[in-house]
Amino acid sequence: MATSFDLLKIKGADQFHLAMAKTPGTFRNYCTLVPSGTKTETLAWPGQLPIPRVMQGSRQFQNMKDFSLSLTNNTYEMSTVIPREALEDDQTGSLMQRLNDAGAAWENYKDYLFALLVSNGDVSGNTAFDGATYFNDSRTIGSSGTIDNSITSAASGAIPDGTTPDAAEIKSGIAYAKAQMWKFEDDQGRAGFAAGALSSVRLLIPPTYEMAAAEAIRSTRVPSGDVPSNSSVDNVFLGQMNIGYDINPHLVEADEMVVCAVGEYRKPFVYSERTGVEIIFKNGADDIAENDGLMVLTRQRFVLTYGDPRLAVLYTWS
Repeated sequence: MATSFDLLKIKGADQFHLAMAKTPGTFRNYCTLVPSGTKTETLAWPGQLPIPRVMQGSRQFQNMKDFSLSLTNNTYEMSTVIPREALEDDQTGSLMQRLNDAGAAWENYKDYLFALLVSNGDVSGNTAFDGATYFNDSRTIGSSGTIDNSITSAASGAIPDGTTPDAAEIKSGIAYAKAQMWKFEDDQGRAGFAAGALSSVRLLIPPTYEMAAAEAIRSTRVPSGDVPSNSSVDNVFLGQMNIGYDINPHLVEADEMVVCAVGEYRKPFVYSERTGVEIIFKNGADDIAENDGLMVLTRQRFVLTYGDPRLAVLYTWS
């Protein structure tokens, strides 16, 4: 006959993975998902095809400017012991809920790591595949002109009333960041590198921006300076575009948002997974006697890192 620990083991693994599936981290909206086969990977980061040109008698072959991205997977673990008394005295099913919480905790932890990645993107040493700081105002990639993906509201002409923007200021920030990405050149020197990815745009914001971002994105009509103040005209900017936002509770910068173009396979960040999350229950008689409870061991190998900087713009209110 199955013991309570046996039943918890049987149901717990399913509950754990179900909770993970129901709680997808926001990082997934911004990352190229890369399966990993070794501890350290060197991924090809393909350059763009050459520029077409008039044929001059015969074909002239041109080389692509390929890059590489180095990834080293980290190992993470979360281990706990469920006391025997807790299971013996549990009359509300709260232990199963704890396993549910454990599954969600893995996705939340990845969002935490992702927030660190984003927050430190303008700090020296945090580089993209081209060797430059991820958020940078003076990089070039191949034959591109200057790629500035770290901009301020002052540069766009929008000076906020305070450090927390309102809906109008967020709309202004989106417009300026998108215009910036439209101009980014590929490694062959052609503008419009991000054109395809701009078919879907997402804002990565701290919790304090939630109401303003929701108002900005859901609005379909805005006041116009060309009509009386009590009138409005169609907002042709946001009303026709695929724009969404994600709140990451671990972002603490009160004067920043990141505008990302995520409409293609290549994304502004990379999530490489070496192994899926494993969960092991040590419910043998000796294990339970030794630890006075059920050991729950979880483990995964993965890494979150920077992808293509031409698909993300750090917008700072200043």
